[in-house]
Amino acid sequence: MTPTAQPRDHHETTQDPISALEQASGVLSLLAALGLISLAGLLWRRNPIWLAPLGAACTGLAGVLWIFRNPERRAPDGAGLVIAPADGEITSIAQIHEPRFLHAAAHQLTIRTHPGEVQITRAPVSGTVRYRRYQPAGQADQRDDALCMGIRQPNGDRLLVSLTASSFWRMLPSYAGRRITCLPDLEDAVRQGQVIGHLPLGGLVNVYLPGTALVTVTQGQQVRAGETVLAQR
Repeated sequence: MTPTAQPRDHHETTQDPISALEQASGVLSLLAALGLISLAGLLWRRNPIWLAPLGAACTGLAGVLWIFRNPERRAPDGAGLVIAPADGEITSIAQIHEPRFLHAAAHQLTIRTHPGEVQITRAPVSGTVRYRRYQPAGQADQRDDALCMGIRQPNGDRLLVSLTASSFWRMLPSYAGRRITCLPDLEDAVRQGQVIGHLPLGGLVNVYLPGTALVTVTQGQQVRAGETVLAQR
């Protein structure tokens, strides 16, 4: 993905693109170092006391790899389909007026992603990123960090995805890590089903569709990122 030379809106986020696994590279390095030191101590000293840090390092590595797992998904065939950007449960379907990017009547579909579910997010449609804003907790009555990304499709339709971090992050200091990772930048092209970011430890994902779209899911339904069809034009 190569951004065009168009100027960026200074109100948009300046967060650098970063892969989901790169986000955890520091933690992985520390755990790997702890594991190697513990293994060396166990082999050299023959003292079972080294089993404790070795076990902790292995458990931590397994946990990080579980959080950042990225199973293969196959997008369904068909024109005009909108697929789920995240794994989870449809907790709400509402009719609203979307003022930030669609500027029109819209369907708002809310997906709750739990910590045990896949936390990789995917593009629900193909198009170009025309809106991107990171809103830290505490701004505009926002309780948790949120990131919005608007996609303009080749046919002119618009779609907005809003990722809200889990409330778990309120208990952690700001330097504990990025609450939300978003890979595409402004004017980047994305394809349907492409990995676009990561929502560590889950959270809420809101999808805003044009009011003319036909919603094909129901409240309480479980969806899978990159596979479940949310709506069609």
